[in-house]
Order: sequence, then C-alpha cells, then structure tokens
Amino acid sequence: MGDTIDPLDILQTILNSITAQVESKEEIIKHWFHIGNMMGIDHIFPEMHVIVTPDEEGIVHPIILVGSIHPLVIDHLTEPKIIKDEILEVCLEKIKEMKAVMH
Repeated sequence: MGDTIDPLDILQTILNSITAQVESKEEIIKHWFHIGNMMGIDHIFPEMHVIVTPDEEGIVHPIILVGSIHPLVIDHLTEPKIIKDEILEVCLEKIKEMKAVMH
C-alpha cells in the first residue's frame, strides 16, 4: 500500500502557518469563517454572527459566536436583552483567566 499522507496533517500544517501570520483575533476568525465556508459550514449554519466587546483598555474581543439556519434566531439571540452586560463581563473575565494561564 505504501506511505499515505493524512489530509488532517496537511491541514494542521496549513493552519499553523496561517495562525503564525495573523496579527489579531479578528483575522483568525475571518480565516476560520472562510475555511468553514470552503468546507460547507454555510450550508449547515447559513446565518452567523460574532459578538464583540471592548475590555477596560478598549481592546475589542470576540466573545460569542451565534450560528443558525434562520436570521430571526440570530436577531433574537443577539438582542441586548439576551446578551446583557453581565454576560459580557463574564466573558471578559474568562479572557483574562485564559491570558494569565498562557503567560
């Protein structure tokens, strides 16, 4: 049978290369959406929305990703009465915790 190349290994190498070249979380998310669309995720979740919020230093962070088959679901789930300030704060706290572990 011979040596076979695992496509996931190739994909991982490509993703590592992309990740090394991006400069922001926003760029990573854009690439992630693009790759997902290339794989057909837009046929599963044609409607997607990323919610971002600034931290105390004014740095904007993506904190919530909502995907659905219908735009009304996205509209409902991303309303301010659903995504309250408390939820945003919890997400920002988690980002701080994750940064502390990485450093």
